[in-house]
Amino acid sequence: MIGLIAVFALVYRTVLPTALETFGEAVAFSAKTFILAGLDSAFSAMPPLVQVIYLIEYLCGKIFTVLIGYILATRDNP
Repeated sequence: MIGLIAVFALVYRTVLPTALETFGEAVAFSAKTFILAGLDSAFSAMPPLVQVIYLIEYLCGKIFTVLIGYILATRDNP
């Protein structure tokens, strides 16, 4: 999970160098997108390429959450 957040932070930092001035800001934005529900009011103001990256990361976060829930729910059952 941390690796995915870091990779997406690098992508955001590359695509939006002026909006996310430091790598720390990019990591915070990436973690918020990955972990939380995502789509905030700033989404419509983003360039289309960033919207696509944002949605891909959002979906990765939801898939990761479902997989972890499935693993935890079935790990004690024989």
